[in-house]
Amino acid sequence: MNWGLNHTMTKPFRICVSDADILVKFCKAGFLSLLGQLFNQVIVPKKVFEEAELKIGLQARGLSLHAAQQEGWLKSIDISNPQNDLTREQKHSILSYIETYRYSLDPGELEASAIAHELGIQILLTDDRTAKRLIQEWSELICIAHWEILWLCINVNLLKMSEAEKIFQALQTVVEYPVKIPFKELMKRSSNRLNYLLETASTLSFSSQSKPKIAKKK
Repeated sequence: MNWGLNHTMTKPFRICVSDADILVKFCKAGFLSLLGQLFNQVIVPKKVFEEAELKIGLQARGLSLHAAQQEGWLKSIDISNPQNDLTREQKHSILSYIETYRYSLDPGELEASAIAHELGIQILLTDDRTAKRLIQEWSELICIAHWEILWLCINVNLLKMSEAEKIFQALQTVVEYPVKIPFKELMKRSSNRLNYLLETASTLSFSSQSKPKIAKKK
């Protein structure tokens, strides 16, 4: 199995890793396919996939996680499976990372950040504020919240501002704690924080000449 890029697809961003909370929100609100339009590939650890499935239950609207897998842009990695495509060195590094930070993060967030860190994937999708703060303290990962995903979609012409705001409002209906900050203010903050991503979109997180260094099966 190839965890690299599908070069027949042209998406604004190459690859990211996602935590469960983002998948759950977008799937419940009916906008999971938006992630597949923004990224060539979204990688999720098996723990994250299973956690997201459990939380989504029968509440998925539109595209399901399994359907996204079948489309090819959502990929699940089971780090405990000896038949996965990770090298021995990569497995060792991921497990070492998990052991180092296992008391700081939940299992899903921990595996997601460990995989992103080891494979050199710069973007991690997560809404967990504590996880974002800790991960960005000890790594160079860029943690992106759900409203920042919408900001990226606006700025690469996937969505109009009005469309993004409607999706944002829909996402707030499926969360336990809706964001109270006005949408336009969130877009302003996102611009201040992430504007540089647009300048590097063609290479983030891997150019067409660069792929995650994962061994191919013989």
